[in-house]
Amino acid sequence: MKRILPLLLALGLLLVFPASCAASADNERRAPGNLYESDAFKTAETADAAATDGSPQLPADRRIIRDAELTVETKTFDDALTALDKQVAAAGGYLESVDTAGDPDDYREAELTVRIPADKLDDFLSAAEGLGSVTRKTVSARDVTEEYVDVESRIAAMTAERDALTELMRSAASLTEVLEVRDRLTQVIADLESYQARLKSLDSRIAYSTVTVTLREVELISSSEGGFWEEVGAGFVNNLARLGKALRGFAVWFLGALPWFVFFALIGLAVFLIIRGSVRRRRRRRQKAKENTAKEQSHE
Repeated sequence: MKRILPLLLALGLLLVFPASCAASADNERRAPGNLYESDAFKTAETADAAATDGSPQLPADRRIIRDAELTVETKTFDDALTALDKQVAAAGGYLESVDTAGDPDDYREAELTVRIPADKLDDFLSAAEGLGSVTRKTVSARDVTEEYVDVESRIAAMTAERDALTELMRSAASLTEVLEVRDRLTQVIADLESYQARLKSLDSRIAYSTVTVTLREVELISSSEGGFWEEVGAGFVNNLARLGKALRGFAVWFLGALPWFVFFALIGLAVFLIIRGSVRRRRRRRQKAKENTAKEQSHE
């Protein structure tokens, strides 16, 4: 055991040191394995500035994650959904999730999350803008090159450490040494799998952009180019149409429930007549009892 501990320590230092050197000079110091505390999410402009001020040069092939959000107003909700589905398929993407609110008798809204190949993102956004009137559009980009290189370096270091520990365990001279090496090997394998999963996630987000598309059904499409009063007028018309649909829905519900109202009204009327009849009978009995008492007193 005295022989195996120095070997483990030396092996860990030799394999972790290259990974630390490969990380960017402006990353915060952190313990091995604590990747998620790093400030690796920098913009491309900031990374360029760092590279020109004496910091290590980043690879020319940058790793960029691009995402987008799009809000579109449309008068033909069903047609817009169908067209959007075709546009996603044409771009080679896929639908990740969809959340639809409302019903055909009311104005509907759908929020769709789609994944689009990064090199087709701009073309997809241009096509999606043709679904109606775009009221909001945002496109974001994050340079994750430093984080990507850091994760790759850690995977390489841990792979080498895993192989070295495997060989070391085979040559262990005692059961205690085997157990000591096995514990470290188990931890290294777990960390290695975690970094591999992180790298896979980064690859997926780099290769496929996440686009959130919100489709809103309206009566009158508002145009930001028409000025303030046109937007106010469009909002007034849309809200007036919503109020009309709400009143129509209430009328449909009320008329549909009218038989129940009649049924409960008849039951209420029957209960009222029964109670009123009972009260009248009691009054007559009391009145008759008073008259009988008065007659008895007169005879006396």
